[in-house]
Amino acid sequence: RQPGRPKNKRNREEGELFREPRQLNKKGMKQHCTRCNVVGYNKSTCKLPPSATEPATTPAIAPDTANTPATANTPVAGMLI
Repeated sequence: RQPGRPKNKRNREEGELFREPRQLNKKGMKQHCTRCNVVGYNKSTCKLPPSATEPATTPAIAPDTANTPATANTPVAGMLI
């Protein structure tokens, strides 16, 4: 099976028991906000401003290392060591 392809169900023999799935679904669960604990929406759509204890989102790559070339630490040909 290639990555991203669905898993195929195996043909079961007669009399072979069906195993229940290992993961539970969230059917019947009500979502609630973790900031204000109100039922009906989650943290991403909360109207309250983010508190000071919540970390701000940061970019995956640091801005100071994003534009530096990979060969910056290699010595130059005319440079004496």
